[in-house]
Order: sequence, then structure tokens, then C-alpha cells
Amino acid sequence: MFTPSRKRPTGSTSRRSTLTPRTNPLRDGSRTSLLRRSLAPRSPAVGNFSSLASPTVTTVFGSSSHSIQSYDSNLPVLVTEAITLAEDFATLSVGICGNGWSSLISKQKLFVWSHQNTGNKISVCKQLTLPSVEETGDYASDLVWIGPSDRSGNSISVVAVSTLGHIVFWNNILLSTSSNVDAQVEMSAETEQCFNIVSLQPHGFVVTSTTGTLYFVECSIQNGISCRQLHSATGMLSGIGRRVSSFFFSASPQAIDINQVIGRRLSSKSDYELFLLTSNTLQQWKITFNQQNEITNVQVISEIDIFVQLAHKVSEAVWGNNKKDLQLWPLDITYASRNGQSVLLVAVLDTSDGSSQLHYAACIISDLHNIANVDVVAFEFSSPFDQKKIDNTLLSFKIVVEDPNYHTVQHIAMWSSERLIVKALMCDDVSKSEDNVPFNIGGDRLLGGGDCGGKYVFLSAANGLVTCSTSLQSRLPPSMEESILNNSSSVLQTPDTSLLQSIPGTPVLTQAKMEQLESSDNCAQRLQAAFLHYCRHNLKQAQSLMAEAFPSGRQNTALDNAVAVVSCDLLDDYPASDPRWAESVPHDVSSEYGGSSGSLILQHQLEDKQSAHGMFLKFLSEVGVWDSLHQFPNGKEKIATKWLLCEHSEKLCASISLARKHPTHQGIVDAAIRRALKARGKIGNVGGLTHKDFFYREVSRIEEIFEHLIEEELKGVMNSSLSTKERVTIICGVNAVFEVMLTSARNYRRSKTLVYEQAGEQGEILPWTVGAGRMNVRNLIIQQHKITVDHGLPEAEDSQQRTVLHQSLSTLADLVLDGYEEQLKSLAQNRQRWAEVNAAYERHRFQLIEPLLLNGQREKATTLAEKYKDFPTLVRVCDDTKDHSKAQEYMNKFASQGFSEFLFKWYLDRHEYRKLLACCGDDATERHHDQLTSFLTAHPKLAWMHQVRRGKYLDAHNTLRHLASMETESCATKKSYLSLGKLATVFSGQSDAIINEKVEEVNQEHLLLQYQETLPSVVLENLNTDPDTMSVFSPSKLIQLYVGEDNIFSNEVDFKKAFEIIPYLPNNDAMETEEDSKSNDADWWKLFIWCRAILKDSWKDIDAASNPFETCSHTVLFKLLKLTYSTNMLVDILPDVENLLRREELSDLRHDSSFEYLLRASFEQVLRMQITSAA
Repeated sequence: MFTPSRKRPTGSTSRRSTLTPRTNPLRDGSRTSLLRRSLAPRSPAVGNFSSLASPTVTTVFGSSSHSIQSYDSNLPVLVTEAITLAEDFATLSVGICGNGWSSLISKQKLFVWSHQNTGNKISVCKQLTLPSVEETGDYASDLVWIGPSDRSGNSISVVAVSTLGHIVFWNNILLSTSSNVDAQVEMSAETEQCFNIVSLQPHGFVVTSTTGTLYFVECSIQNGISCRQLHSATGMLSGIGRRVSSFFFSASPQAIDINQVIGRRLSSKSDYELFLLTSNTLQQWKITFNQQNEITNVQVISEIDIFVQLAHKVSEAVWGNNKKDLQLWPLDITYASRNGQSVLLVAVLDTSDGSSQLHYAACIISDLHNIANVDVVAFEFSSPFDQKKIDNTLLSFKIVVEDPNYHTVQHIAMWSSERLIVKALMCDDVSKSEDNVPFNIGGDRLLGGGDCGGKYVFLSAANGLVTCSTSLQSRLPPSMEESILNNSSSVLQTPDTSLLQSIPGTPVLTQAKMEQLESSDNCAQRLQAAFLHYCRHNLKQAQSLMAEAFPSGRQNTALDNAVAVVSCDLLDDYPASDPRWAESVPHDVSSEYGGSSGSLILQHQLEDKQSAHGMFLKFLSEVGVWDSLHQFPNGKEKIATKWLLCEHSEKLCASISLARKHPTHQGIVDAAIRRALKARGKIGNVGGLTHKDFFYREVSRIEEIFEHLIEEELKGVMNSSLSTKERVTIICGVNAVFEVMLTSARNYRRSKTLVYEQAGEQGEILPWTVGAGRMNVRNLIIQQHKITVDHGLPEAEDSQQRTVLHQSLSTLADLVLDGYEEQLKSLAQNRQRWAEVNAAYERHRFQLIEPLLLNGQREKATTLAEKYKDFPTLVRVCDDTKDHSKAQEYMNKFASQGFSEFLFKWYLDRHEYRKLLACCGDDATERHHDQLTSFLTAHPKLAWMHQVRRGKYLDAHNTLRHLASMETESCATKKSYLSLGKLATVFSGQSDAIINEKVEEVNQEHLLLQYQETLPSVVLENLNTDPDTMSVFSPSKLIQLYVGEDNIFSNEVDFKKAFEIIPYLPNNDAMETEEDSKSNDADWWKLFIWCRAILKDSWKDIDAASNPFETCSHTVLFKLLKLTYSTNMLVDILPDVENLLRREELSDLRHDSSFEYLLRASFEQVLRMQITSAA
């Protein structure tokens, strides 16, 4: 409350207001005008308000962020007259109470009236008479209390205290004859004066004096008025300084300079709290009553030195640093929220640099015991410092909170008689959070200020009662706030209509409903409350609500569920301004429904929903919960919540696109909508609403249109009564709807890739444009593609229609394949599922692109094939057009995707080896050659050709040698490999020594082949082969063929060749098994050949008694000995006789002494001949 000391001339300020007067301030003659405007008949006791109905709201001042408007109840005529006739505003004292009552003191007149508009035509205004000022002292609004005297509220009592302690009590001013009693407070000092009165009802009041003395006053008609001084309980001042202790006990008669005293009841009905603000301290008292309304305890529970404990915080808030030389004045304190917060207003001056600006700050205190958590908010407004005006003007500001019954502090104002500075604490934009409204223009003054029902209420001398609210436009489209609030509150109990007062800056929303949302157990409703605060630029409040509802640091399923619900509600919202919906909105939505869309046009309604949903996504990001979103249960499966939000945004885009396309294809779309509504069980128009209205409202189900479009399309295609052109037109129309809806959805998704990319890490992504189950949009697109191919193209009669259909085929294919790619990308960690989806992807890719090729749309097919890496189509196009440069371009473009390998394999599988080798022509890059070389490593029969072409003859030689070594099917082929290998060696550019070495190696392999080529004809006949077709025989096989039973005419020459083949046997070191090692043992084979030579003849008929050489000369053994001796081979192949006789083959002869004699004699003779020859 505020009492101006005297009428002051208009003063200057350091800052001009950004507010613009909407009405001219009242000047010298304005009071007469005000009186004339407000005057109405009245009775001697009760005055009427100037209007018999609710007053018209008039904007007094307005800016982009705040507006000052006329209050919703006018001043009574008696009050208007008192203000108008006052010679000096300093003689008036005005009090505005939060309970809806106001008071005005003018000399000995006390006017009491209800400023809260209750809807009655006549409201109470009582004029009371005060005792003579000369006898009792002055009266001021700070010393007046007005309130109900009982719980029924049917009686209103008034207590007025003079500065000298005279108390007057009116029991019930609502009665025509109100009883009153008075009494005198016995002051403890002559200089002591009463300062203010604080209600402790229903127990009584506390009157504070300027000396710091507290008096407890009880008033009743029956018992009169009692008054006694309060003292703190013994022992409660331990630890408190001497100065404070003296203050509590009023030990000194000197003035303490009390600035403000406020009080309230605590959570316990028997406990009350008092805050006493002095020029440098703030004390907190606690008073306790028992059930007999007796005071049982008075104690001081905390005290702070304002300068010591708050100066540094104030400095940081005002200047951004901690200044040392400050002068600080506490000005006022008031309760700020129902959670016990209070706001302390201070003025501060920096004396270190001779600054002439006085700054102001509000300290928001939650707990005096924890001053470290005090929040300090600096006002932008400052005043030029003038010592002469320090008391009357600069330090005359009071603090008021817009709604002290709200759970947080959202808006504050400081005011004096000359100006009002309003500040929104929750406003996101600092530049819009504060406005300075001057009231010292044209004789105007602010006479009083306070709050009521969540609103500021000020009494202006020129404009009467006014209120202030934020005029910041909501981020939401028109009517959206009302829609969200009413949708949310439909499940809540309807609040008492007397409590439905608008919350800061939002005329549509009500405080009661908002608080119901904020305190609801339903997480979705609490999320909606935070969203609404955000949209009204209250980011801090939104963040606070979100932190409380959804604690961070853990996975929060409730958050995901709430986000999903709110998002879906925004999509399926009812249009607010369309009156046709009034009868069609379900009762459980809201009995007083307001929708999100303020437009009567469908397209604009959808655009409003899109705007609101976009703001919802921004809200989730700015309040810091976007990264906390995880998964949302969708039936038996879970989907990423971010992708659900993306899906909702896409459906809004698709709905808007459909609405824009609807008029162009109205026939087919209307028919499909009727089918969709019939499937939902909604048939017929209601209250003037059409099928379109019902269908477009439920945006979350917009995809249902696709299925019913196809149904209508097939119906038309099969209708023989339609012309061919009409049938094709239907197909083109359905294609157009598919394309515009799905393309707009995809474009949105692409534009938000960075926003939603992390959602893919949470599992498989299945966009709604793909779908699953019965409403499988992907299958519907493929079906539409097939209808276009099977029915559209064959019946298209002109090139224009065919062009449109070809483009539709390309677009539909693009939509399907794009969805597949996104799905596959999300399955990178699930290889099994990835393989399943990829198989379907490749199958559909071919099915969708091939029709374009078959219909001559090679460019469109190529474009899709390039985009989706359809290598078969790309290779096919390159091969058909013989465009080798294009193939090489793809080899570069898709190098990391394996296009080169696919191209090589494509030709290889078709046995087009020439084309395969031609893939890397003379203009091919080294990289391409290397790729082909790498690919041909597994195909050496082609690799050597590529190596020769590249001039890598040594590599070709090695490859051909490898081919020759691996060749077993054709002796001629192996011989060719060896010949080519020898030729490659010659051109390899190696040194002569290396070339000769490699040539010799090849020659040796050629010699082995010659042994095979010179096999006796009888052997070849027995093998049923010939030199041109015979397979390659191993050295051991050749030995067997030369000396085995197949060679029935074998002689010493054949056996000699068998001995010559032995060096070609593989090295035993390279043998893998013991059996292999034995089969390639040269000594073993030598014995084998000697045994075969021995067994070639019969030894029973040879006479060992005669000359053995004569009798054995005809045997193959003897001939072989002579031949090998003559060719100098014998020394290398001559066996040990003992070893020879132990051979299994000679088991029948080894016991024949005659044979043994002949055998030993023959070998001995040859051995002597060899020795003699060597000598």
C-alpha cells in the first residue's frame, strides 16, 4: 500500500517508456470529466458503481510486451468524487487488498468497496467516518484492514488504526447500521507511532510501531478491543546482536526506521509468520496460538543483514561484477508465491566512481536460512540520483507481485506515484521483459496498487482502476492455447467459476485450470502445462515443470508416453472457430471446447496444426528433454519416440498436400474419403459438417486414404462404360495424390535428417510411408505402380498421358526404394534382419525399374539405378549401348560399393570373356586394371591374358606355369600353357640368366609331356584315348603305363623311358601323406621297374649251368642292362640285389637258386664292365 506525502510536480526520469498512450491523460479539467463520466445515483450509505454491467475493457497504454487496461470493475461514485474533489493527492491514502476489497482515506472519511467483479449489478461501497485527526492522529491505508469476520463471508469487518494508536473496529459494514467500537493503544514511548497492521485472523492482528514494538490486537463487539505488547520468548535471542535484541524488546525509544511488515499463516493453522524489514535488516518471526486462541510462543527464527549478505548478489545482477563501494536501501517486501517465496525490493548506488544513477533490484527469497540461493533480478529502469529527492521520490517505490497465490514468481512490478515498471521474469526475450509506464503526465498519479485474483490492480487518478498484463503474442496459432487447455481439463473436475481468473498475459487460459494441469498426476497434462508456458515465453517455468515431472539422468518411459500423447492430440485437434463442430465434438473432449485451428478453411486449419506441432518440437528441444526421448510402446513393439514425432510432422505435411490437391482430383478423392469414413464407422454429415471435415481432422490416420484410393481406382478401371481416356485419367489422378502426399512427407524427413538421425540407433526404422500389417503403405505403392504398368500404359492413347505415367512410375519407384534404404540403414547391427529386408529390396528394385527400361525410358531407369545402386540395370544399359566410358564412370563412382566386381562377374557368368577383358581398355585407369587383376586372381585362365595385355609378362609366365601345373584334363592344353609361358618369359625383360633358367624349367615339363605323347599305341588303345584328347598323366602313372600290363609289347626301350621319368616324380618333401611319399619314392620305383623287367620273361627254361650270358641275352632284363650301360644310365639305376630279391613281386622267384644265380651273375657282369670302362 502507498500513501503519497504530498502532491509533486511532474519529474523527469532516466528512461522513456516504450509504451504508447492509447487515451489522452486527463488534464486540469479532467476531474470534472471523470466525475461526470462516473456519477450515478446513490444512497447515503451505499454507493453504486458507475456501470450497471461489466465495464468495457479499454486499453490505456500498450506496447509489444505489456498493456495497461481498464480493470473489469469501475470505481464507485463516492470514491470517484473523493478523488476528483481532492485538492492534493497527498491527502489521499489508498489500499488495494488481495481479497477483493479496497479502501480510500480522505481526511476523516474512509471509503471501503469491493473492487472484484462478482457479476452483480450493484456492489458494496461503504463510507465510514473516522475520529478527528486532531484527537487520534492521521489514518493511512497501511493501518486499515478489511476482511470477512467469519468463515461464511456474509459479514465484512473493518479495522482502522491511527498513527497515534487509536483503533476503530466495525463489525459488519454490509449491514445498514454497522456497530463499531474503538480503543487506544498504550504506546511505550512518546515518539512512537503506529506503522502498519498485519492480520493474524481469526485470532487477531499485529500492529507494528516505528520503534519496532509489536502489539497484538483482538477486536469484537462483545468484548471490545484488547491490546498487548509482544515479546520474544526467553532464550530465543541467543546469538542475535545487541542492536537486534534491543529492537525486539523496544529497549530504546529511538525510531528503528521500519520499512515494511508482512505476515501470513503457515502450513500449520496455529503458526503464523512475520517479516520485519528495517533499513538494514530483515527478521523473520514466528507466532504460535493454541486451540483457545491464546499466544503460546513468540520467537525470532532468522535474521539477515541485508547489505552484508545480499549486496554482492545485487551488484552481480546490476553491473555483472562485485563492486565494493555500494550504498543499498531496502524499500519493500511482499509475499510472492504460495510456496513461501518473498520478493525484497532494494535500491543500490555505486559510490566508487561517482555514478549518478540509482538502480533497483528484486531479491527473490525462498528461505532466509539459505541466502546463497536467493535470485536477484535487476530492473532496467534507473533514476538519476538526487539527494534532495531520495526520500520522497527515489526511495518511494513499492513492490507488487501479479499473483502471490501462484506456485512460482512469474511477473513483478515496482511502482510509485509517478510511474509503474512491470517486469516478466519468465519471458525468454530479455528485451521484451520490462516496460516503464509513466503516470506523472497531465496531473495523473498512481494512488494505490496491489493484486487481486492473479492480476495487478492499480488506482490511477486519471483512469480509475487499471490492470497490467503481458501482451506478448503466443507462439501458438490463434485459439491453440484454449484448445490444449480444454482438451486437457476435460478429465479434471470443473473448477469453481469464481476462481477462473486469467493467468499472466493469457486471457483465454485460467489460473485454476493451469494449476490443475501442473499438479495433475497425468504426465501428459503436466507436459501440456509446460508447453503452454513455453508458448507464452515462460521458458524458465516450462523447464521447471519439466524437471519436476520428468527427472533427468535416467530413461523416462513416462516422458516418451506423454510426448506421444500430446503430439497425437495436436494432430487430431478439433477446429476452434468452425461453429459446425460445436455439436459434433465428443462430450468427453470438452463441454466448452476450443480447437487449435482458428480458420474455417480446411487447408488453413491443417497449417495451424502444423505450426503448433512444430512449436511443440521446438519446445522439447529448448526445455532440454529432446535427447532424453527413447522409445514409445506401439502394440507389442516399440518405436523410437523421435521417429513418432517425425511421423506426425510428415503426416501434417501429407495432409496439407492432399488438401491442396483435393480440388484437382475431387471425384476420386471424395469417393476414397467416403470409403475411409465408412470403414471407421462414421457415415453421414452431422451439423453441416462434410465428409472432408471429419476425415481431415484426424491427421494421424491420413494414410488410410491410399487403400481406398486404390479401391476406387480399380472400380473405375474395371468399368467398361468409361472411355479409355477416362480410365487413364483416374490412374493419373491417383498417382498424383500418392506422389504429392508421400513426396511432401519425405521432403520433410530429409530436411530434418540431423534432428532425427540418432533415433535410428534405437532399432529398425519403419516410416509410416512404408508401414506394416494391413495398412502397408509400401505394398500399396507397389500395387499402384503395377496398376499403372498393367492398365495405364497399355491404354494411354497419346504421348502426353504416357509421359505423365512414365514420370509417375519413376516417382513411385523412388518413394518405395527410398523407404527401403532408410530401413536398411537402421538395421546395420542386425545382420539377419538386414539380409531379409535387403532380399526384398533387391527384388522390388528390379520389379520397379525394369518397366521403365521395357518402355524405352532408359534415362529414367538409369537415374533410379544410379541412385539406388541397381548394378544389374546399369551394366545392362552400358552393355546394350556399348558405352564403355559410362561403365568406367560407374566404376569410379561406385568404387566403394563394388560396381567393378559386379561388372566383371556379370560378364564372367555370361561367358563373355572378351567383353570382360575389354572392361579395362587402353583408356582405363590403373585402378581399374588393378581391380580387374584382383578379380581375375580367382580366374587364372583369363588372368594371364590381362597380364599380357598390361605387359606384365613375368606375371603371365607364372600364371601360365600355375595353369599348366594344375591342368589334368588335357595334355594338349597343358602343352599350350607351357609354350605360352615360355614365350611370356622371353618377353618378360628379365636378365638372360633368369630367362634361360625359366625356359629350361618349361623345357623339362615339355619333355615329360613328350614321354606321354610317345606312349605306345597299344597303351593308348587300351586306355581308349588318343594323343589329341588324352588327359594329363602323372609321372608315376606314366611309369606304370610304360612298364605295366597295358603295354603288352613293352621292351627295354620302354623300361629305359620309365627310368628316365623317375626324376620328374614330385619331391617327397612336398607330399602330404605317407602313402604319397611312398608312391613318389624314386628308389621304390627303380625296384618296381627292375621287377617288371624281370617278370617280363620266364626264368624256368633258362639253363643256369651253361653260359649265363648266352642263355639270358634274349631277356628284357639283360637287354635293359646293356642299353642302360651303353647310355651311362646304369650307375644311377643299378639296384642292390638283396633289396631287389626282397620285393613282393619276386616272391615266387626269390627261392629259385637258378634264378638267383643268373640275376646275380648278370648284375655282377654289368658292374665289372662298368668298372673296367671307368678304369
